Amino acid sequence: MTVEKINVTDSADASVERGGTFGSKVDPNSSPTVAAGDTMSSHSGWAEKTGYSQSARPQIAFSAASSGSKATSSAVSFSINATATVGGAFVANNSTKGGTAGTLYSAGAFTVGDKIVTSGDTINVTYTASA
Repeated sequence: MTVEKINVTDSADASVERGGTFGSKVDPNSSPTVAAGDTMSSHSGWAEKTGYSQSARPQIAFSAASSGSKATSSAVSFSINATATVGGAFVANNSTKGGTAGTLYSAGAFTVGDKIVTSGDTINVTYTASA
């Protein structure tokens, strides 16, 4: 699934060039609502979904920038171990699963809409940041 990105103000002076971590997020009734003012400690339109088996948020690797954009070099996988509706993902610089510290670089809904998942499913997420 690809994330429809929204940059957040919290990331204005931060750099994601060296990678970051992905976190999945869930909104049980509809697609997540992301606001430019969202931070890792304050984001009322969405909540992090921690029902995946990895002990920390997965690490992201980026390809070289090209034509004004930067994308993940491969999909980031989440091994689901719960039943939920997952609506998107975010990029942050803190790998603590469920943590609220660190910088929120970007967040957004999946371009394909919400995904209902159950234990045993895998979600593969790609991300592209454009100028």
